[in-house]
Amino acid sequence: MMLHHPARPGWTCKDCGLEWPCPPRRKQLLAEYASKRIPLMLYLAERFIEGCEDMPHEPASKLYVRFLRWPHSSNVPSPLSQNNGGEAGGACVGSGAG
Repeated sequence: MMLHHPARPGWTCKDCGLEWPCPPRRKQLLAEYASKRIPLMLYLAERFIEGCEDMPHEPASKLYVRFLRWPHSSNVPSPLSQNNGGEAGGACVGSGAG
């Protein structure tokens, strides 16, 4: 099984060439973190920070959607949506580079 790792600093998938996390990697991550939503979001937050550092020319809002928003639109229940229907807040302020 290919794990679809990112090629940095451009954050494309080494295996399929799509933007990382690519659809196959997203499915793998959802399976790997099936009952561990918070650890998944922490993992993705780390990748988001690295992506902001590697791609300072990209808007933080675009990187937020790419790295952190997609799990909220998947069919996996979120602890946030089960409590009050809340969602994660907005994107981080830029990486400080640039």
